[in-house]
Amino acid sequence: MSTVIRDWVGLGRLPGWQRTAAVGLLLVQNAVLVLVMKSHLLPMEVLALAGWFAPQFRLVWRLPVPLTFVPVILFFLIRCRVGASDFTAMGFIGTEVAYELASCCLTVQLLMLFMKQYERRLPIWYLAVSGAGMVMAGDIRVTGAHREAMMWLTAAYLVCWGVFASASREPVTVRRRWRIFRMSAVLVMLSVSLFLGRQLSVIFHRHENQLERVISELIFSNDHSEFRHGFSGTGGLSDVTSMKQDHGEEVALEIEADFRPDYLRGRVFDLFYGNRWHMTGDYRAVVSRTNESNVRPNRPHENLFLLRDPLPEETRTMAVWPFEERTSAHCFSPLGTVAVACDASLLKVDANGIIERYAEDSATSYVVLTSDEVPPDYVVDPKFVQIPFEMDPYVRDLAHAICDDHPTPTGKMEAVADYFQTNFSYDRDVRVPRRADRLAYFLTERMPAHCEYFATATVLLLRIAGVPARYVTGYVVTGKNDVNGRWVARRQDSHAWVEAYDETQKKWITVESTPATGVPKEEPQSRGRELFEAIVSLWHHLNEFFSSGAAWPFLQKATRPLIVISSVLLVFYFVYRRCRRTIIPNWIEARKVVPLARERIRMDRFLASRGLVRTADESLLHFARRVEADKRLTTARQMADWYREYAYLRFGEMQGEDEGTVSIMRNKRVELARQTKVVS
Repeated sequence: MSTVIRDWVGLGRLPGWQRTAAVGLLLVQNAVLVLVMKSHLLPMEVLALAGWFAPQFRLVWRLPVPLTFVPVILFFLIRCRVGASDFTAMGFIGTEVAYELASCCLTVQLLMLFMKQYERRLPIWYLAVSGAGMVMAGDIRVTGAHREAMMWLTAAYLVCWGVFASASREPVTVRRRWRIFRMSAVLVMLSVSLFLGRQLSVIFHRHENQLERVISELIFSNDHSEFRHGFSGTGGLSDVTSMKQDHGEEVALEIEADFRPDYLRGRVFDLFYGNRWHMTGDYRAVVSRTNESNVRPNRPHENLFLLRDPLPEETRTMAVWPFEERTSAHCFSPLGTVAVACDASLLKVDANGIIERYAEDSATSYVVLTSDEVPPDYVVDPKFVQIPFEMDPYVRDLAHAICDDHPTPTGKMEAVADYFQTNFSYDRDVRVPRRADRLAYFLTERMPAHCEYFATATVLLLRIAGVPARYVTGYVVTGKNDVNGRWVARRQDSHAWVEAYDETQKKWITVESTPATGVPKEEPQSRGRELFEAIVSLWHHLNEFFSSGAAWPFLQKATRPLIVISSVLLVFYFVYRRCRRTIIPNWIEARKVVPLARERIRMDRFLASRGLVRTADESLLHFARRVEADKRLTTARQMADWYREYAYLRFGEMQGEDEGTVSIMRNKRVELARQTKVVS
């Protein structure tokens, strides 16, 4: 009985267990996709069970390995590229690409079950494909009951994995005692591993965010990221300048607008201590007020987020493409932004109007709507007039000396800016004694410095004078690429400036106190560099167009006429093949005899006018004999010979004619018609 069952299950004991384990691996991965990713792959389960019995029911085919797997892999790679998916350094868990790769691995495993060359034994690299599929299928956060189910599925996967590996190895002769000992050791190790895995999984879940942060910092510790450039929660007195000096010619932002963007805000800081600026405000989530945005007609899936409700009547539009991956989550925008349109479900906005996208939505461009008709801001947080507790008395005295003669906030702003622009110079190389207060030394010694020093000193002087002020970092955009007509912000265009509150106008005003040589300005670029950057920009836009999913409607519209045209061409092709065998040869042959037949018709008409009519069923040779027997025609014999010659040319072994033959027959016909007379 056992022999019958063994023969029915497979071609031998080991192949049967191996195929069973392979199907088990496939079903576990499918269950993970169904459970965790909420997909529905019931056909995959049915096909997997069919693959289990494929050898018994002869459901196997000899398929070439490269030609079978390569198209499948290419298909899923294209789907990953064209479909809407993105990668970010802080959000590498739970991407759309993981689902596509898992589906690809499942498809490859399924095909192997129906391949004749793997009928007796599946290759050992089946485990590698299966492992990759399991990792990709489980590459997502799970909570609640799903976590417990995921643990059991993982345990089942490991069991199937072990059975497959055991069934794939070559049999060896081992004493029964050692076999039992070895099996017991394996079971103990497996149990310990499962227990430790469960405990580590719980620990990972509790400290997941901290672990991801540590991993990200280790991975990107040598990267010149946003945390060094004043675009994070803190900003030092040299962060922006380090960005200017590090690959300063590289493009950070590209802007399409009808006006010069100028100051684009990336971060606003309010608290200064320890020679660093800090952000103390919290972000609030902004939910889209509209499901679809008409800001960009070619991107109908974008949402419109209103920062001011209702929108002013007159707005200006600016489209921004981020090129810096580490700062792509920031929505750099000018002061006076009233709305943002982008492919996201939520935005984060702080009290200072700084906009940030969530990591999973930060890979694409966005549109900013700005307006000069901003409602008055009547409430100003007291933190914008706070000054460090340990402030050098010289700084206080300097603030009063500069601002006391100017009663209005605008006058004080202009006085402070003029003081720095007149009495100081710009220099990126700042040298401060080791134990000296950097800001106080800068003010007392009038040391050449860069924008962070000027902006920081301006904020503190204005606050001492009673004017609310805040420290801002971002880009000053003045350069333009003449090839594609878009504004360009390079890394060297990063800058620090000040925004101060005007009590009279009830609004914030940009204050620039850095000397003119330190303010980013347009620098002419070579035509070759502009052309290269335009090509890179085009590739960047096309990549976004396809990866964001915006290409699908376009491709659907474009493929419809292609499908119709292809169908018509296919029909024409089959009709042509059909006609080439019968109709076309006959038509070509008919075209060959048309000129000669025309001469025969004319001869028939001539004789009919002379009383000799050829009937419809009368052959040419019979009609020729009848013409020759008619004694009324003086050229009866010549007429009969003409018909015989025509019959030979038309139906003889040398069918067809050339232009010379037709000409000879025509001349004979004309001559006979001229000579023929009817004798009564």
